Amino acid sequence: MEVQYYNEVDKLQSMGINVADILKLKNAGFCTVLSIIQATKKELLNIKGITDGKLEKIQTVAQEMEKDKVL
Repeated sequence: MEVQYYNEVDKLQSMGINVADILKLKNAGFCTVLSIIQATKKELLNIKGITDGKLEKIQTVAQEMEKDKVL
């Protein structure tokens, strides 16, 4: 079994994040869940189509995924 030390941003879809929003994140250069957590709110809100409400949900889900990750 391969151990994966990062969660790809695509995995947010299984946690209820819209595919279109995931594509917006990827097009802006955010490819891992950790990169979203480490980004500033301002950086993420600069992505066209990412609103305050969407961002709050994305960050909450991202933090849950990283918290539950077993290495």
